Amino acid sequence: ELIIALLSNAVAQFKKYKCPRMKSHLMVQMGEEYYHAKDYTKALKLLDYVMCDYRTERWWDLLTAILSTAVRCAYLMASVKDYIIYSMELLGRASTLKEEQKTRIEKNLFKVLMNEIPDAEPECDPSCAGAARSLWSDRMALVGSNEFTLEVQDYVLFIQCKARFLSPSFHVDQPIKLQVFLRADCPHPVSFSKLAVSLSNQEYNQWCVLVESSGPENMRLSPGKTTCYDFSFVAKTEDVGKKIEMTGIEMMLGSDSGRCVFLSWRGAGGDAASTHEGLQASRSSRRWGRNIEEHQELDWDSLSIQQSTMIISRVPKISVQLSHHPPALNNEMYCISLTVKSQEEDVARDVKLTAGLKPGQDANLSQTTHVMLSGSEVCDDSAPALLPDIPLGDLQPGQQVHTMSLFKDTVIVGCVDPPTDPTTQTPTQP
Repeated sequence: ELIIALLSNAVAQFKKYKCPRMKSHLMVQMGEEYYHAKDYTKALKLLDYVMCDYRTERWWDLLTAILSTAVRCAYLMASVKDYIIYSMELLGRASTLKEEQKTRIEKNLFKVLMNEIPDAEPECDPSCAGAARSLWSDRMALVGSNEFTLEVQDYVLFIQCKARFLSPSFHVDQPIKLQVFLRADCPHPVSFSKLAVSLSNQEYNQWCVLVESSGPENMRLSPGKTTCYDFSFVAKTEDVGKKIEMTGIEMMLGSDSGRCVFLSWRGAGGDAASTHEGLQASRSSRRWGRNIEEHQELDWDSLSIQQSTMIISRVPKISVQLSHHPPALNNEMYCISLTVKSQEEDVARDVKLTAGLKPGQDANLSQTTHVMLSGSEVCDDSAPALLPDIPLGDLQPGQQVHTMSLFKDTVIVGCVDPPTDPTTQTPTQP
């Protein structure tokens, strides 16, 4: 108690004079003293607080040592959730443990997921380990405590996730495709029971779910290998002009018959170490001129995240051809023939034509340019510079419509208003 009191005073002193690393170092010592004093709750609270700083600053050796103490505390107090979290982190890429140590931890982790009692942690007092085993037996017998959700962004766990839409935008008549990449850093293969992507429009979530019934062979991750899962769905027409965003990804480890752990990623994946790793990969690719697109399936760090996509109007299948014979003389009634052809599979309804000057030209041209549809009328200053919404009627598939426009003083271009589907109109520039 004297040592803990002195350490507490020292922590307060370094906190006062803003020495965060010394404060963290002393808090680790306090946690170890609480551990040796068998006050595992206080020890775990202190160590958990310090681990956030060490993850951020990437002190992997120190983090591994603290995690090893923390997992012993969790075992001795039979804290199931803490034991699962720290075991998963000791299996991850930030851990500096040897392969055989990770194998033992992985074995214990999956024992807990199967609702079995894990083996005692090394360096635990045998007398305390016996009491802990009794606590674990009580925990395993409890009903209603078999599901946990872990926010992966707060840790560096043994499963990594990245997701992306295949394009920043999709036409409304195209399937929207997204990919989820998973990678396991543990020594042995790991299976999962469910993978689900949550989107900003929840109506599409049903198309972005992978469960065991989809094929158990696809629900297995090999150590160090990147596995890609593809999802696709078709957007609704009312979502044109809207952004669809990934709000989260969830993976379920374990099963309903044992214990379920839901790994939850916010957005399109990543964890406490991903930002720095992505920056390093970007710098490396620029330095060495690597072709990321060519190597992205092999290099995990080069996989980019595309969290959102935009739904845009489909490209109308209506062509417009202009026919005229330049040059145009001053005050000449210059004739331009237009041919509008529908290549839609269905009837294009209520097609309209607009004839006028190309936008962005000298504003004075609009005052000296006049447009007409009929050569039988006199073109004077009362004629407009723009003829909007000239009705062409309904166009059958493959049908062509010919029309003519007369322009005076300047050469112009025309634009047509074809529908994006049989009932909706969207302008397009020829």
